[in-house]
Amino acid sequence: MHSIAKRKDASEINWKKMSDNKEIMKNITYYLDSLIITINPDLDVPSPDHHPCQKCLKDLNDNTADYIELINKL
Repeated sequence: MHSIAKRKDASEINWKKMSDNKEIMKNITYYLDSLIITINPDLDVPSPDHHPCQKCLKDLNDNTADYIELINKL
C-alpha cells in the first residue's frame, strides 16, 4: 500500500502556499525521502525496452523479476 496519511493531531497543510516556498518543499522532500525506502535486489538487470506497467495482466508473474524490472526502469 502506498499513501501519505495525515496524523489527527498534525497541523493543517496548505500545499498551494507551501509549494511556492522552495526551502519548505526541500525540507518536505528530505523528510518524505527518509520515510520511503525501495530496495533493489538486483541492480545489474538491464532496464527493459518497454515500460513494465504496459504489460498485460497475463504476462505478469507477480514475482521478484517483475519487481526488479519495474524498479530498474524507473
